Amino acid sequence: MRERLETLIEGAGYGVVSVGSAAEARNALTALFFPMIIVDRMLGDGDGINLCSELRQRSTDSHVYIILLTALDSPAEVAEGLTAGADAYLSKRSPDSELIEQLRSAWKVIKMPTK
Repeated sequence: MRERLETLIEGAGYGVVSVGSAAEARNALTALFFPMIIVDRMLGDGDGINLCSELRQRSTDSHVYIILLTALDSPAEVAEGLTAGADAYLSKRSPDSELIEQLRSAWKVIKMPTK
């Protein structure tokens, strides 16, 4: 799934840095700033909700746009993800075009001037 998403996202013109666990994500997010991240709820070493909450608790000058992309998509799970700080919550059952449109929308938000 991760390789398929990498290909899809790169094909839409976006750069991709891919990691396989919450620990790897934490390391990458400590080393570099990513304006946008896509996180799964079910990680081998944790829950994407926890990672999302951790990111929101960090004090940074720049907002990271977080998309939770997961098979866990009941209304309660969506609400939990958004409450944890996700900007968007997409089901893995959504068509690829929906993810690409979400990326385009996120990029517009990221590029908005701040006061």
